[in-house]
Amino acid sequence: MVGRRRFLLLGIGGTAAALVGSGALRVSAASPTIVPVWRLSADWGYPVPPKNRTRCRCTACRNHAANKVFATKALALAGRIHPCCVCQPYSIDILATDYDALFASSPSGTIDLRHDESRSLFEAAVVRSLAPVPDSTTPSAPAPASPPPASTPAASPAPAPAIGPVDDPAQVSAAESSRSAWSLPVTGSDTDTLLAAAGVLVVAGVAGVLAASDRSSSN
Repeated sequence: MVGRRRFLLLGIGGTAAALVGSGALRVSAASPTIVPVWRLSADWGYPVPPKNRTRCRCTACRNHAANKVFATKALALAGRIHPCCVCQPYSIDILATDYDALFASSPSGTIDLRHDESRSLFEAAVVRSLAPVPDSTTPSAPAPASPPPASTPAASPAPAPAIGPVDDPAQVSAAESSRSAWSLPVTGSDTDTLLAAAGVLVVAGVAGVLAASDRSSSN
């Protein structure tokens, strides 16, 4: 009989294992499988026994190394052109799907790049292996926000009519004429006539005053 504590521990362990397994599946789905293929180098550049040679000068070795691709390192070592050849193997990583397509028609695990179809498949596989793999877990960058519409400048208000002094000579002249018309009555008489009338009035006033003085003295 399983106790309560052990039952809980088993449940937690199973959940953790399921989570780890699902995470591994997601990683494997996001990252394509990479498989190495092998080639031979006639100019490897470091000493190799028994004669500590750093390259193969043989024309047959060079032609063979330039045109062969092997499925494994062991096949590359076994596929040297002759017993004295010491060309060194090196790997190139390609996608697993390209690996399968490359060696599907070669049971021996060796392809010859002198065949146009094999060379095209190999070159395309190398190009695809160098392309960056998109990360599906990285959120895409948000689209840039569209700029707000440009605001239309408000129409400037019309200038208010001037209330201060008038600078236009024509308007000044009109204003002076209007003021003169209202300040002096229009009688049709010139200045001399007015002065004469005023003198008569003054003389008549003085005569009246003198007559009144004489009457008061006689009484």
